Amino acid sequence: MKKLTFIVVALLNLFALSAQDASTHDPEAKKILDKVSGKTKSYKDMSIVFKYTIENKQQDISETHDGYAFMQGQKYKIIIPGNEIVSDGKTVWSILSDATEVTITEPSPDDDSMFNPAKMFTIYEKGFKYRYLGEDGTNYVIDLYPEKANEKNFSRVRLLVDKINSRLMGIQTFRKDGYIFTINVTHFNTNSGLSPEFFSFKKENYSSFEIIDMR
Repeated sequence: MKKLTFIVVALLNLFALSAQDASTHDPEAKKILDKVSGKTKSYKDMSIVFKYTIENKQQDISETHDGYAFMQGQKYKIIIPGNEIVSDGKTVWSILSDATEVTITEPSPDDDSMFNPAKMFTIYEKGFKYRYLGEDGTNYVIDLYPEKANEKNFSRVRLLVDKINSRLMGIQTFRKDGYIFTINVTHFNTNSGLSPEFFSFKKENYSSFEIIDMR
């Protein structure tokens, strides 16, 4: 379940910090992020292949896995080995194959955008300060800092933005408990004509699963 939660957090390279004050909304970072937001909103849908890594040096934990994400407006589907999350924008189904369990919830407009893949490309627009750090090869590097840091379980989020296509290619979340969650996009496809049916939950396919309705 922790892996699945991480991907939803995320769908989230070391550089010397610039002299800019993290307490401000860095205009250079905002210019880059606005391009990402505008480009993302122009797509009818997105299909993403990614690798995700969970690290904790203090506990000697380091594991990497493959995953897939599909988005269409507020609809999304996240697939990793043994786990899947499907949302039609009104309902969220968390499917845990290893536990033969499905949890049903409703998305809340008050949810932190970090926990909604449909909002991951515009997370900077509310509740964050941000700072431009420089370039890493083909990517810009930007750090986000939660404005209400004492209310969050993470201290910062690092974004890698493709310089040419203005696409988010990496998200790294630094948690206060020592865990570092990283998502690196390996393939990005847009406007592939995904059907709304693709984001629906078919109960008949999970007749042997325990259904936990938390709505």
